Amino acid sequence: MRVDKGTINASPFVGVFAVVTEKVALLPYNILPKEENKFKELFDVELIKTKLADSSLIGVMCAGIKNKFVVSELVLDSELRALEQIGLHAKRIEGLTAIGNLIKVNEKGGIASRVLTKEQLAEIESFLKIKLAVARVASLDVVGSAIVATNNGFLVHPDVTKDEFALLKKCFDAEGVATTLNYGDKFVGNDAVANTRAMLLGNRTTAFELLRVHDIFA
Repeated sequence: MRVDKGTINASPFVGVFAVVTEKVALLPYNILPKEENKFKELFDVELIKTKLADSSLIGVMCAGIKNKFVVSELVLDSELRALEQIGLHAKRIEGLTAIGNLIKVNEKGGIASRVLTKEQLAEIESFLKIKLAVARVASLDVVGSAIVATNNGFLVHPDVTKDEFALLKKCFDAEGVATTLNYGDKFVGNDAVANTRAMLLGNRTTAFELLRVHDIFA
């Protein structure tokens, strides 16, 4: 797996602005050319520029696997149609705004915040064809912001408890490591995007943090 550092819109919080799966990367329109080129080199997936909820906060507004994405209730009909026209499948989940902060998934399973209703949970599971555990991470409900997950491993907020960590290993069917990124930021989901081929970390990530990443993603 290739691991590199970079930015989106000159920001180190790359997980706020992008989502990467095994098939596609969703990127904001205003990504800089050199940043887009880095995505092309790293991930070897189709790059799709879009807006969600008329914003560049792609990682906040959606989550997904392969070519399927669950999106915020704020996402516009025109944005959904644009995604469908290029072969993606997107489902708006009513009652959820920053859905990317509230769930984290890979192709084997995932975890969802306790703020989701049973109906929302069932809707997401049915659409993505995976099972979600409902729990907190590091005693927080913003589980999507606290985790980076691929089919091969995960990174998680350093204050994760032993029981929470064991649950995540079961949910993702993968090994993980607790760490910070971006020079001490605990909300690692905001700081990185990844699939099984590559991982892009925010450019403030330190050498020590990189070593922690390589413990799992070597």
